[in-house]
Amino acid sequence: SSGSGASHCDILREPEWNSIAEVTILKYVDQANFGSCMAMTDNYAIVGAGSSTSQTSDKVYIFERDTFTGDWGSSAAAEISSSSSGFGSAVDITNEFALVGAPGAKKAYIFGRHDPSGDWGTSAISISAYTSYTNFGWAVAMTESFAIVSAPDADKAFIFAYDASAGTWSNSDVTAFDAPSGILQLPIPLSDTVTPTPTHTVVCDGGRWKYEVSWKIIDES
Repeated sequence: SSGSGASHCDILREPEWNSIAEVTILKYVDQANFGSCMAMTDNYAIVGAGSSTSQTSDKVYIFERDTFTGDWGSSAAAEISSSSSGFGSAVDITNEFALVGAPGAKKAYIFGRHDPSGDWGTSAISISAYTSYTNFGWAVAMTESFAIVSAPDADKAFIFAYDASAGTWSNSDVTAFDAPSGILQLPIPLSDTVTPTPTHTVVCDGGRWKYEVSWKIIDES
């Protein structure tokens, strides 16, 4: 995904990345901060229109790819708004769930896609018990099984789990950890298993969560 200062976003296709967009989304140019953050899967894209300092209603938009034609829609399949300050300034999505941060309100929200209709719900699991951590919700990431929410001012992150047997997300963390100062202001890759990556990554190794920092050495001589 790529955005520009014109409050629109383009969706490009792999494996031949080029400058020709699969679809250009221009319908929401009147929405302040549209494109401030984005995430996608093969079939869904979520676009935030939130500001970390906003005190008004902010939004996120979810777009779908037609699995029959392969075409992306330029109109949102779901439009979700909230009065929580900063809602939509951090987002992530899977094929079943969407995670939205609202750091101004020190909250995060998880939305689900309903079967068999496939529609995205506008009601959410609210993660709201962390208001003592300034900017909780600043950066978020998720898989189908786990979600992570950072509180960078406290140099902490919290991991939440999906209970498949009950079909619900917990709004209490299964674990929390400290991280180097400033790191958790960055996007957080998240995986259920250990995957080598040249970045700051949170991984689950044999059921035990840990935070890894990998370093890339560059010879400038």
